[in-house]
Amino acid sequence: MHCCCRDQCHLRPANSFELDQSAQRDGQGHGHASIHHRGFADFRAGFAGFGGHKWCPEAISTIQFDVVTAMLLMMLVLLFLGCFMDQISMILLTLPFFLPISETLGIHPTWLMVMMLIAMEISLLTPPFGLLLFVMRGVAPKNIGLGQIYAAAVPFVLIELAVMIALAIFPTAALWLPSLLR
Repeated sequence: MHCCCRDQCHLRPANSFELDQSAQRDGQGHGHASIHHRGFADFRAGFAGFGGHKWCPEAISTIQFDVVTAMLLMMLVLLFLGCFMDQISMILLTLPFFLPISETLGIHPTWLMVMMLIAMEISLLTPPFGLLLFVMRGVAPKNIGLGQIYAAAVPFVLIELAVMIALAIFPTAALWLPSLLR
């Protein structure tokens, strides 16, 4: 491997042992993710197969949630799960519950998905699973600690929470742009 600016670049060719180790770690990571995704896909299929999409809204309707309470609980569940799971697993686990509930309560699906997207964005920035925090750790200089990166993420999390609150108060803001596509 040659670099066009050798005197500024500190890259060196990787030897075959390093490449083999890297491929092994990458394969293990993808294997674990595949197992998670397969498990949650099976859960979703089983949930629908046993009629969960029918009895879940009925069970929720007996509790008499209003839209605000239901959305708050759904977002809190996503924010909690985001501390421990990746986003695809969160979607596969929660959508079989959230979609029937939202249909029963008359929550617009686009609004729900926008709110879920923001909750998952927040989970990318919150420890302990916060994937973006570890990406930043990987590209940050050695003298920057993980605590400093966590502290630097706080304003962004607060901004995302403010956006989520604003969209909860004004749901039409989340629906305006998609309505132009029709």
